[in-house]
Amino acid sequence: MISSQGKSTASFDGTKILIFLCLTEICIISAMETIKNIQKVGIWFFAILGGIYIMSGLMILADFYKIHATITHQTIQIPFIISALVYGISQLVEGFTEPGQLNKKILIPAGATLGTFIMLIIVFEIIFPDLTP
Repeated sequence: MISSQGKSTASFDGTKILIFLCLTEICIISAMETIKNIQKVGIWFFAILGGIYIMSGLMILADFYKIHATITHQTIQIPFIISALVYGISQLVEGFTEPGQLNKKILIPAGATLGTFIMLIIVFEIIFPDLTP
């Protein structure tokens, strides 16, 4: 606001900047916590789906419930790969960021890589399906 004498009467409000900085810090901490939570869930999915994938492969080799094991083996393949990618990329993002800081230079390529690999997996599964019974 400008007074009649031409001087600015607006005072510097440091609380607005302080609130903005606090909200920015909360967002960064929240994003880092989200990445850590994705890691924790991702490792469980990776371990469980990997165990099922390996067990179904062994069941196919042993001719033990071969039809059911083959269906399970073919079905669990894409979720297993996706869980491996999600866990691996979240591990990389956490490894390349400093504590308390979130670097968008890391997040954007990591997200693009994850999306690209998932799309490639789905496209290759559609183009080249595994036709063995």
